[in-house]
Amino acid sequence: MDVTSIIQTSVAVIGFGAVVYQLGQVERSVRSATRWSIYDLAAQVKQSIIDNSELRPYFHEAREITSEDKNYDKVMAVSDLFCLYLEKIATQGEGISKENRKAWGDYVRGVYESCPAIQLHLKGKEHWYSDEFWEIINKNV
Repeated sequence: MDVTSIIQTSVAVIGFGAVVYQLGQVERSVRSATRWSIYDLAAQVKQSIIDNSELRPYFHEAREITSEDKNYDKVMAVSDLFCLYLEKIATQGEGISKENRKAWGDYVRGVYESCPAIQLHLKGKEHWYSDEFWEIINKNV
């Protein structure tokens, strides 16, 4: 093997190592961006409830709501935002570790099961949300 071949092989190995390293960096960056976009939506949901504290029982104490309730429109608007947040969690499987995927899936399902307002908002809107979201809600994941 001549010197040129050795140099070319060395450069190729080093280049391959650099590509592998960069891919790892990209993966970490994607996971970080995924988490931050989810946390941003969570903050919006929480801020909506903080700004309208009368809505808290509908989301954290399983209070039932009907269309005659004076808070109905606000509760449905926050429910919509809450569902966007939950769907964001459900659809980001590739950007989340397996351990976190299970925990976040449990969270999505738990919020759905404990919140009549979210259940009411979702009724008849199956086509509005992704298959991944419904798979988690229906315990198929």
